Amino acid sequence: MKITVTLTNKQLTNKEYLIAVRVFAYGKYKHYSVGVSCTKTNWNANTSSVSSKDRGYKEKNAAIEAKLKEVTDLYNNVTDARQTDASPNKQELSFFDLIDLKIAECNTYSYKKNFMQLSAFLKAEYRVLAITDINKVWFADFVQKMQARKSATQQNKFVKMFNIVYRFGLENNYIKDYNKFKYSKQMQATKERYLNSSELNTILTMYRDSLKMYNYLAEITPKQKAVFLFVLHIAFQGIAPCDMANLRIRDLEVENIQTQETDLLQDREKYEQEKPSNVDILNIKLYRQKTKTYVNIMTYKEYIKEVLEYFTQNKTGNDYLIDCLDAKKTYTEKQRESRISNYYNKLNKCLNDYYKEICERNDLTYKHISFYMSRHTFINKLYSMQVPENTIKRLVGHKDSTLQRYYIADVQKIEQANIIEQIFKGHQYSHPYPY
Repeated sequence: MKITVTLTNKQLTNKEYLIAVRVFAYGKYKHYSVGVSCTKTNWNANTSSVSSKDRGYKEKNAAIEAKLKEVTDLYNNVTDARQTDASPNKQELSFFDLIDLKIAECNTYSYKKNFMQLSAFLKAEYRVLAITDINKVWFADFVQKMQARKSATQQNKFVKMFNIVYRFGLENNYIKDYNKFKYSKQMQATKERYLNSSELNTILTMYRDSLKMYNYLAEITPKQKAVFLFVLHIAFQGIAPCDMANLRIRDLEVENIQTQETDLLQDREKYEQEKPSNVDILNIKLYRQKTKTYVNIMTYKEYIKEVLEYFTQNKTGNDYLIDCLDAKKTYTEKQRESRISNYYNKLNKCLNDYYKEICERNDLTYKHISFYMSRHTFINKLYSMQVPENTIKRLVGHKDSTLQRYYIADVQKIEQANIIEQIFKGHQYSHPYPY
């Protein structure tokens, strides 16, 4: 077994390269992200550390040492557990140890947190859980315990995390005997996750009122700032909060594009009558943390120019677009996740307070909304406009089949109902036996 620290070839949006702990064990290589990065010129390959030329070298080297110790300890424990039965005091590798190994290779804290929650639940329910205990009888008991204590969403997430860990154990030969577990996914109503046309119009009305306040006073309240941010999420193709938080000013490239093409030499008269006009389009190349894919965001600058002015004022190209992270500081994965969560939680409360006021004032039905609803709303709008599903996946940076299950399920229900409506509208019904 060999454990080293290396600068990977994976380049991030800040032009730095990710640092990882590389392990060669049992004939395979594994890489565990440290959560920090640096440029190639600031990497000291001899000492496997960040040189002092990097502004945050102390914090980065501390993160490297902590991750190196964590991975080393984990593999030392696994090596002991994988020894032959020569010793009568041999300690079997537990399923909790397997979860810890999977956690160690997670790239982001938000993904790591899912496995930590699963581990906490299992430890509360099962004090001891050897790998050999994992069978169909145990899994049925596990599902029953979840159903008694967890919501449908949490049940689905825990089963998904369990399956990932189980496959990880099979792939790395920690689990010898394969079991196929059956689980019926618990469905949750999708309609609570997106805004219908009426609700979206209410938000856009709040946006117009906030614009008037901003243009009049050149300042806005936290409630209006929350509306600005929600609209920005819609304009940026339903971008997720974690991706929005990582956008920097330099990522927002403006292109001046001609709206119509007229050949001056071929048709001078038409050219004079319909002179081409130019528009500014924001072109953003976003790297999605969750799916590890790039998404091209295109939006007219004209519709959100005041919002952009508000979020970019007095900032440099290296600064973050929204104010939950400081470009001059280096964060651990947990710190980054915590700051983003706190920032959005505060503005989410402001957004709901404002939305509730408008609903009460206009006798509208209120429902709790979140910034992630902007993503569901954007996807539902695309689907209702008959945009192909593959195109929707590309626009929002989605990979798997959950797009159909969680984002556009209710739209399909409406489409089904519309079929019946069209039948009745297209045929004037008359009773065969008039009285």
